Amino acid sequence: MPVRISDDASARATGADDVAAAFAAAGADVARVSSWGMQWLEPLVEVDGIGHANVTPADVADILAGSTRLAIGPVAEHPFIARQQRLTFAPSRWPISRPPAAGAASPRRGGSAPGRRSRR
Repeated sequence: MPVRISDDASARATGADDVAAAFAAAGADVARVSSWGMQWLEPLVEVDGIGHANVTPADVADILAGSTRLAIGPVAEHPFIARQQRLTFAPSRWPISRPPAAGAASPRRGGSAPGRRSRR
């Protein structure tokens, strides 16, 4: 069963690396993921869609056995998440508004824009 554990700064500061190591040592398939944004629940561990809040390495065996007091239910249904409208953007796929002139350095590569002199 996959175990999803946040890999952001607040999760790591509250012990997520140790929790991930404990799950891996117990034979779980650990996936480090982005945070849900609920820092007060970190380390937040998601197992089969069910979140477990403020997990420590000592809680790993109980979570894998399915008997823990730390379960908060489906993470996507938590009131903090459920009332949000989640949007996804892909800025790396947005086109450049105007292609650079032939032979000019690309603005995306740190070169100067066509028609402008460098201030160096």
